[in-house]
Amino acid sequence: MMNIIFLGGPGSGKSTLGKRLAEELGWEWISGGAILRESKEPWVQEKLATAQLFDDQMVSNLIFSRLETAENAIIDGYPRTLRQAEIIVERGMAIDYIVEL
Repeated sequence: MMNIIFLGGPGSGKSTLGKRLAEELGWEWISGGAILRESKEPWVQEKLATAQLFDDQMVSNLIFSRLETAENAIIDGYPRTLRQAEIIVERGMAIDYIVEL
């Protein structure tokens, strides 16, 4: 199992490059932002529409639930906060590489 994290500001290309690499390698592409944008839950759509932040634990749970079934993963834009980084450490997630764009 291998995990690569892509970090960078908005418009840096992390999603474009991360998706492309995941497709070429046949890996899972995991993006908390994409997961939330694809959600049909009204409360999620309302938070997105008003640019409200999502709880660190909730976002972490989304990421880790996808990682459970992924053999290898490109993780896009996570962690975004210190608390999310602490959750990675607490859960013992292995990180093989971090790519900052």
